[in-house]
Amino acid sequence: MTVSIVPRPAGWLPATRRADGKPFWIVPASTGNGVYYATSSGCTCPSARHRGGVCKHQKRVVELEQRLTSKLEMSETRPSYADVFPECRTDGCHDVADHPSGWCDRCASDREWEARCESQRTRVVESWL
Repeated sequence: MTVSIVPRPAGWLPATRRADGKPFWIVPASTGNGVYYATSSGCTCPSARHRGGVCKHQKRVVELEQRLTSKLEMSETRPSYADVFPECRTDGCHDVADHPSGWCDRCASDREWEARCESQRTRVVESWL
């Protein structure tokens, strides 16, 4: 699985509770004095504690979690480089296959050249017989 980088607000740090492993965010206070702990379901900021309901930190956590989830889902369904640009079928050649036959330009040209040379050798041998 590919890990995607999701932009987060400046100063926000992801963390995990030791007791149960629940993830949360450490959010710096806008006044510069202290930090808050925020999840999608709660926050320790004064707005969430005194007014109740959902604070701006909780809204931002929900947004971040949704973006993170969508990025991870996108990266799981995204084709790999090898799927889009397969390697040449020739052993030891790691070039990109340019032809529907599965060979790169160089290997396809080499195979064509070898086929021509073999054809000429066959004609020469037949003319001797």
